Amino acid sequence: AYSIYAQAYTFTVLLVMMVAVYLWLHNKEPEMQQYAINEDGFMWGQQLMTWEHCKAFWIVQHQNHFELHVAQRRFLFPETCVCVPEAQVQAVFEAMSAYAEYDGERGEGWINYLVRVSKL
Repeated sequence: AYSIYAQAYTFTVLLVMMVAVYLWLHNKEPEMQQYAINEDGFMWGQQLMTWEHCKAFWIVQHQNHFELHVAQRRFLFPETCVCVPEAQVQAVFEAMSAYAEYDGERGEGWINYLVRVSKL
């Protein structure tokens, strides 16, 4: 309100744009992505991560869903996270174990935690 009174509209415009983007993303239905695990690698949507680029995987259990996390050997976006239906958790674990190292010590990263808690 002070920025309007002081006629400094930059902050007001920025704040309104941030709220609009948040509401748009918050109300948008997530796109369904198919994933597949085979001898070539881990396929998520149209992206193939070969097993040479896969460091490890782990499965995180939340209150109402499971997440498969796959660590990759790259600097930008080093982790892929996919929701897994409860009925498929054991099958996904067995399929991933055949090709990649399981890292049971890891959990949800802090960025994924912040995104989930803020529901972005």
